Amino acid sequence: MPVYEYECVKCGARNEFVEFLGSGRIVARKCRECGGTRLRKLASRAVFHPEVTLEDLGVNVIRQPAPPAGTVPQGPPGGKCPYCDPDPEPSAPGGAGGGPQKT
Repeated sequence: MPVYEYECVKCGARNEFVEFLGSGRIVARKCRECGGTRLRKLASRAVFHPEVTLEDLGVNVIRQPAPPAGTVPQGPPGGKCPYCDPDPEPSAPGGAGGGPQKT
């Protein structure tokens, strides 16, 4: 996530804000020094802050450890899908799911 630098028109203080790409949301920015809302975006180089984590920014992240290199991820026990119906019941003639019905 890129960090952009803004300058307050009122007091001249420089502020940095993280902008989420592709989120489509507009974040109201205020000067951290005077609380002014008129900020001017500055042309600056890309800035990354490694000490800021996604959790610090209020982003929920689900992290799962990566499998060890050279291993193949295993499926559920027995190789069966826990969400699949093993023996689906056939539709009754003229019942729901049988396509368009004639009247």
